[in-house]
Amino acid sequence: ASHSDANLGQFHPALKKELSRLDGARGAQAYEALRGVWNTWDRADPTHVEEALAAAEQSGKLDAPVRAYAGLLGAYARMRRGDVAAARSKVDSLGFVRRWLVVGPFDNEDRGGLGVEHGPEADFAQAIVPGRAYSGKERPVRWRVAPDAFPFGYVDFGSLLRPDRKVCAFATTFVRAKAGSKAPRTISAWVGASGSFRLYWNGRAALEDPAYRGHDADRFATQLTLAPGYNDLTVKVCSDDAPPAVSVRLADAKGAPDTALETSNDLAASAEAAKLAPNKADKKAPMKAAPARGPLGPVQAFAAVVGGKAPRASDLEAWARYLAATSGDDQNKHEARDAARRAAELEPTVDRLLLAGELSEDRNQRRDWVDKAEALAKKRGKEDVDVLLARADLARTGL
Repeated sequence: ASHSDANLGQFHPALKKELSRLDGARGAQAYEALRGVWNTWDRADPTHVEEALAAAEQSGKLDAPVRAYAGLLGAYARMRRGDVAAARSKVDSLGFVRRWLVVGPFDNEDRGGLGVEHGPEADFAQAIVPGRAYSGKERPVRWRVAPDAFPFGYVDFGSLLRPDRKVCAFATTFVRAKAGSKAPRTISAWVGASGSFRLYWNGRAALEDPAYRGHDADRFATQLTLAPGYNDLTVKVCSDDAPPAVSVRLADAKGAPDTALETSNDLAASAEAAKLAPNKADKKAPMKAAPARGPLGPVQAFAAVVGGKAPRASDLEAWARYLAATSGDDQNKHEARDAARRAAELEPTVDRLLLAGELSEDRNQRRDWVDKAEALAKKRGKEDVDVLLARADLARTGL
C-alpha cells in the first residue's frame, strides 16, 4: 500500500512523484523523500501535503525514527496553517526536549572550540552552583534557565547569546524515568544542530559531529543507558557564521517516542545527576565520543551506504538531495555536490543530471549538466518539463 492512499488521484503531479519516491525509498532515503513531500507545499494543495505526512507517520512500512520525522514535518505543516497549539502539542508528543539550562557564549574562532575544554565539561561530577562564572568569549558567563520560548523542537541560541557568531554554548537537561516506569533501561537520543556538536550523557561524550551544518532535527542518534533518578544530558554546540541551534529528541531504544520519560531544568536535579558522572578517582573521560550504538540518524545511515567501495547511484542521489534540502552540507566539504556528480556519472537519469547541475560549482558547469540532461531526454524521445525549466532558468540568468 502507498504511504498516502487518500485522494491520491486528486494530488498535484509533483506530490504524486514525491510519494512514489517515498514508496520506493530504502533506509535513510525515506528522510530525503519526506523532505521532497514537504517541499511540494507551494505547488500542491497544503491539505494534501498534510494528509501525505500524516499517512507516513502512521505507515507500517517506515521505521519508527522515520515516522517521528514525518510527524515533525506534520507539526511544521500545522504551524504554517496557523494552528500553533496543535503544532506545539505534536512536537512535545514526539519527545523533543524543551526544558534547558544554558551557558555561553564561549570562543570558537577558527572553528576550534569543540575540542577545547571551556569549563562546564570539567564540572559534571558536581552540582551546578548558581551564579558560578566561567570565562566566556567577551565576559564571564553563568548557567541560567532558558525561557520556554522555543516550542518547535529546537533551541535558537541567537535569541540567548551575545555575541552569537563564532561561539560555543552548552545546553543541559536532566532526564529520568517517570514514576512507575523501568530504570535502568535503554533509550535513544536524536540530535540536530546548527554548527558542530558534542553530546554528553552523565559526563561522558556519547555522540558528536564536527561538521558545520545547518539545523535539521534527528540527524544523529545513539542509544543511552537511563539510570534510576536524574541523568545529565548536555550538548555543546559551536557555530561559525550563524548562531548555534540544537534539538534533542528522546525516544525508546528503537527511536519511537517514549512517553515514560520526563525532563527538568531545575538546578536541584544537578546534584542527583552529578553522582552518575566520572569523578576524580575515575579515569578521565575521553573528550571524543565513542561510536554510536543502536539505530542511526540519516547522516550516519547515509555515511554507511555511500562511504563504501560501490555505493548505489540511488543512495548517492538521495544523500545529495537530503543535504541540499536540509542545509546539511558543510561549506568546506561540498558533499552534496560531489554525491550528485557521482550519481549522475554512475547511472545517468534526467533527474540526476539536473540535480548535478543545480549543485554545481558555477553556471558554466550547470549549463554542461543541463545540456546532458536535454540530450538524454531527446534520446528517449520525450520532452521533459524539468529540462525546459532548467534551460529557461539558464536563459534568464544570461547564459
